[in-house]
Amino acid sequence: MPIKLNNNSNHDKIIVNVKDVDCTYLKGKIPALSNISIQVKEAAITVIVGSNGSGKSTLLKSICGLIKIDRGRIDTLGINAQRGIDKLIPDCAYISQQPTTELEMTGKEVIDYFGCMYGLKKQTRLQRTRELLQLMNLEAQADKKVSRYSGGNLQKLHLAIGLIKMPILMLFDEPTNNLDTSSKHEFWSYIKYLVEDEHKSAIIISHDLSFVEKYSDNLIVLEEGHIVYQGKTKHLLQSVERTSLLVKFKTPIINTSKLKSLVANVVPLKTFNINKNLLQIRGYLNDSERHKLIGKLKENDYGIETVENMDQGLYDALRQLTDFKYQSPKEIKVKDGRRGTGRGRRRGS
Repeated sequence: MPIKLNNNSNHDKIIVNVKDVDCTYLKGKIPALSNISIQVKEAAITVIVGSNGSGKSTLLKSICGLIKIDRGRIDTLGINAQRGIDKLIPDCAYISQQPTTELEMTGKEVIDYFGCMYGLKKQTRLQRTRELLQLMNLEAQADKKVSRYSGGNLQKLHLAIGLIKMPILMLFDEPTNNLDTSSKHEFWSYIKYLVEDEHKSAIIISHDLSFVEKYSDNLIVLEEGHIVYQGKTKHLLQSVERTSLLVKFKTPIINTSKLKSLVANVVPLKTFNINKNLLQIRGYLNDSERHKLIGKLKENDYGIETVENMDQGLYDALRQLTDFKYQSPKEIKVKDGRRGTGRGRRRGS
């Protein structure tokens, strides 16, 4: 683990204060963020989640001053992010989704190079480079040219570059893309260590909900540029009404009484809800019950668009918070039998 730093921390201290922020693209034609107000406390892992196009990346970039806002104010580490981006550089690191690929240097040289750019002393650079190569499982790749790295190793190197200066505030945009499960665990565990032992702070955009549920302290949930939840992750999980299965029909259900009768006969004692073209089953369903229900729906000519097996946790909560707009990586395309995630909007992810 990295060298211990003598940091005194007040965990109630606000390190990011976003007040009444609007942000648009194309000279106001496309809204990205609408009347956003959030506060992020020190020494915590805060995760931003939401569907594609909900404004996550826009919010993260605006926090460090990389995107200009149309209205409102953002103070990051006590600095107006829209006017003092140069003052934020020493203590705030933004790690984007795009890894470095064009440098004609080895992985070890790249990390050391960025450490030098940040003004770190040679001994500190050497020690942190060694620690980060070990953390990211890049020791065997350390002396290879970056141009020969795989996508996963490039992502690991990209994370190491962002962590070399040990910033007070770390901003990550989908940091575990292209990483295997083991590497994801190592990354999240390391960030947890930095937050709890070194009193660092992290704001992370992530779709890996199992890791978000396990490691995050606080959540910010965005949908179509609006905040639909901000608070403790555990509080959201405690409030969610568990869902086992979500069936989406091609058209809205007109005769709800008929569908209610069918469901009650196939899976008795289960609680369910019908809302327009959605059938939501609550409580545990085994594989036999699921297959039987879907079979009966097909026999009765219900046009099914998708069938979704709901996670028993954070994913379920996000679906309910966003009126089932949150995109699922486990959505099942019934029509052709293939798994698919659907296509989200590309604007301001």
